[in-house]
Amino acid sequence: MNREEIRNKYLGLRDMNEVRLSKLKKEQFIISMSRLLVFAGGGILSAIAFSWTALSGAIAAFLTVTFFLILVKKSAEYSDMITFTGNLASINDHEIMALDGDYTPFDGAAEL
Repeated sequence: MNREEIRNKYLGLRDMNEVRLSKLKKEQFIISMSRLLVFAGGGILSAIAFSWTALSGAIAAFLTVTFFLILVKKSAEYSDMITFTGNLASINDHEIMALDGDYTPFDGAAEL
């Protein structure tokens, strides 16, 4: 492989990771809005259900907390995937810069 083929490979990888990063951020936003709706809607539903009977209120509260915690876990997973994908895109950028002769993103290990 020559230098231009390698550069094109890194450009393709960077573009792919940036598209994936954008998609992940949109999905995480949807999950965050869902968490807000579950929290607010579940609180209102639980209050109404408690006015009927204590059992129905407790069930509504349990379901609200369960769905909310599932969404919190999903949001944390997306946050990790966003960080990982962002790091991959950054690595690809650094490699492209190095192929262009700019080695500033790399630590020169001056302390050693």
